[in-house]
Amino acid sequence: MSSLGCDVDLDLASPTQLCACEPPTDGCSPGQGACEDNDTISWCTEGWTWTTSSCTEICADQSLLLLGCDAVDDAAICLCTNTGTPCDDAPSVCADGQTLSACEAGLWAAVDCTERCAGPGTCDPGAVGGAACVCGP
Repeated sequence: MSSLGCDVDLDLASPTQLCACEPPTDGCSPGQGACEDNDTISWCTEGWTWTTSSCTEICADQSLLLLGCDAVDDAAICLCTNTGTPCDDAPSVCADGQTLSACEAGLWAAVDCTERCAGPGTCDPGAVGGAACVCGP
């Protein structure tokens, strides 16, 4: 069965096609995701069946390292990081609002701005000269 040609939200099929807009009892709904373990992600295909992949391979395809698989409700993502991967004098970037990703001694390193500031700190992606920790409230 397939969801192609169906309006899954309204449970309607186009008049020229017959299709099942409800998943089979042993299947899933396209868009669903799950973590099988810390390294294996599963998602539901348009054919209403589960398929799996290695998060390690997904991260490696982007020259990143695996942090794990994270699932919330019916969705899942592979969490990857550049921390510990080689860099060559690359400019710093903000990994998130509080973490600076900096090239140190040829490897990417995560720098917690709160620790660097010894108090409140945030990562500013638009700082002069590249991303940097900004201290203060």
